[in-house]
Amino acid sequence: MDTNYIERNRESQQRLRRLVERLSDDDLLRPLPDGWIIADTLAHLAFYDRRAAILLRRFAQEGVFASPYDYDTINEGLPHLTLLIPPRAAAHEAIAAATAADEAAAATAETLIPEIRRLNQVKLDRSEHRNTHLNDIEALVPPQS
Repeated sequence: MDTNYIERNRESQQRLRRLVERLSDDDLLRPLPDGWIIADTLAHLAFYDRRAAILLRRFAQEGVFASPYDYDTINEGLPHLTLLIPPRAAAHEAIAAATAADEAAAATAETLIPEIRRLNQVKLDRSEHRNTHLNDIEALVPPQS
C-alpha cells in the first residue's frame, strides 16, 4: 500500500509553515492572478484541509461513504466569507487545518484506503492541492535564498 503521501503531506505542511512565517501582513493582502488575495487562498486551503480531516475522522467511525460536493460553487462562494476573516487568522488556520488533515490521513486505517480512493471524495495526499496554491503564492512572493 502506497503511504508516501504521509511524507509528501509533511513536506507540504512544513513548506506552508515557512511561507506563513515569512509573509508580512501586507503580503497577505496581495492579489493573486486569479483575483483572490493571498489570505483568501490560505483560507481556501484551510477549508479543504478541515473538510478532509472531518471526513477522514467520520470514515474511521462510520465507514467510508460518498460525500459529493460542487467545488466550483464552493470556490466561488468562499471569498465572500474569507474576506471577512482577518488575514493573519486565515494564515494560522491554514497551518492548523493542514496539521489536522495530515494527522487524519496518517491515522487512516489501511483497510479504508482502497474505498476512500475508489470514491475519490477526499484525497489522502493533501500535498497536491496545497502545493498548487503554495506555488502560486511563491510566484508572487518568492522564498528568500
